[in-house]
Amino acid sequence: MSFEGVRDILKAHEGLKKEVYLDLENSSPVFPEVVEEMLPYFSLKSYGNPTITHKYGWEAYEVIMETSKLISSFIGASSTEEINFMNSEVEANNVALIGGVLANKEKGKKVIISNSEPVTIDLIAQMLSEKGFQVIKIPVDREGFVQQDKLLKSVDRDTILISIAMVNPEIGTI
Repeated sequence: MSFEGVRDILKAHEGLKKEVYLDLENSSPVFPEVVEEMLPYFSLKSYGNPTITHKYGWEAYEVIMETSKLISSFIGASSTEEINFMNSEVEANNVALIGGVLANKEKGKKVIISNSEPVTIDLIAQMLSEKGFQVIKIPVDREGFVQQDKLLKSVDRDTILISIAMVNPEIGTI
């Protein structure tokens, strides 16, 4: 789309009384209180890489550990070791799925996903299939809901992992 095309779209939205932004998964406004609290970390306080062993890295690591304590307390975790910070959706999906499969590979070989999972899940499933795991893709209906009857029929003693997104970001199904 050309720059002019984008400008035309923006102009068409001017003056609308009831706009609803439904793409918060991809980007969202930040509450002013959060900006105020985080501002020091975006400038001169603890800006180092927490994986590097120098003063700035240690300061950043200390902030992460303090944050881990707060989150642990808030969610009732027994220790900060239960809290893992990920850099992206890709990293989180890799850790969750591959970690879950590897931790349970002695118990079975079946992995179930929906056919509307994010591409990162789909790629992991493809890799697992190439490694000898049975990957079942459960269809969703036209509204994006997983077909529960097919899901229930697919689950058996060999199933070690089921990954179904809580929210479909394309159409908003929850």
